[in-house]
Amino acid sequence: MFRKIILSFVCVLTLTSVFGCSQKEKLYVYNWGEYISHDVIKAFEQEYNVDVVYSTFNSNEDMITKLKSESYDVIFPSDYAIEDLSQAGLIQELDWSKLEYQKEDVNADLLQILNKMKDDTEMYQGFDFLKYAVPYFCGTVGITYNTNKVSLTDLENLNWDILLNRNNQYKTAYYDSSRDGFMIPLKQLGYSMNTTNREEILQAKNWLLEMKTNYASDKLAILTDALLDDMIALRYDMAVTYSGDALYVISEEETDVLDFYKPKNGTNIWSDGMAIPKNAKNVEMAYKFIDFMCRFENALLNTQEVGYTSSVNDVYEYCLKTSYEQDDYGYAEYANIYRINIGLNDEMFRYSPENKELTDEEWLNFMVSR
Repeated sequence: MFRKIILSFVCVLTLTSVFGCSQKEKLYVYNWGEYISHDVIKAFEQEYNVDVVYSTFNSNEDMITKLKSESYDVIFPSDYAIEDLSQAGLIQELDWSKLEYQKEDVNADLLQILNKMKDDTEMYQGFDFLKYAVPYFCGTVGITYNTNKVSLTDLENLNWDILLNRNNQYKTAYYDSSRDGFMIPLKQLGYSMNTTNREEILQAKNWLLEMKTNYASDKLAILTDALLDDMIALRYDMAVTYSGDALYVISEEETDVLDFYKPKNGTNIWSDGMAIPKNAKNVEMAYKFIDFMCRFENALLNTQEVGYTSSVNDVYEYCLKTSYEQDDYGYAEYANIYRINIGLNDEMFRYSPENKELTDEEWLNFMVSR
């Protein structure tokens, strides 16, 4: 009885009900955790008189597995996952004529690498991201560092090799992920992070083993969840971070000694997108939701709350030229983090079962090594 009362109470208080109390039309959205402004969701619900049923996932792989057995109307996969989903026939090709937002409205820097990926026929068959998804957030991967402990000159001279800690002077946080973990040594060694060459991946593993050997046991942490809080507390001299996470950490008042460096010998440029599954039940409303997310005021609020770089070009340009003192939405003071800046050696992850199998295997070997 008590449980039924609680459920009824929830239905009265929440705009979005997963319990079926509302008779409104529903839109099922599947996204990463805290990756959207709930005020934007509420505004969409009010404008279209619809209930958004919002669910979250922790990884692209979890999302893909769930999508095979359940129905959603809009999902937010990452670049390589969009490619995977398209090959598996799990997402629809987009009809851009149903959107007010158009391809030319996409962040110009991001569009550069999306076109590069589409035209890349040397290593993989070119993939057209925009055929299946509208970009949402994007960013880079780099090193967040304590300027009192790590010099910019050393970073510029060593790039990713600074993580090797050859002088045994740093305390470092490394990202616990086979994909991101291997990206770093592969780019430092001059290889593609999408390589399927076992010898290149073994060379990258040796780089990782050298890194581990050079640190005292209490000076190298390989982690994910605690990384942001640890950097805010200045527990590490440097950490591998996504640019949006770096922006979140560095913009905190107590972390004014931190900065962010994007290695010039290459890194991952990533983009998540909004896609419509093949089994979506409310396709018309899905297009309206995607368009709504791309409106200037909504994309601006999303980027301000989440901290990642907007894929909407007008918002991107606005944030880069506007200081925080002028507008709470400004990121001009952190332009080196917020701007994408595509380098010659930068890449996007591609869907490659061969690469994933090799890097997963060798990452496990690295993690259990001493």
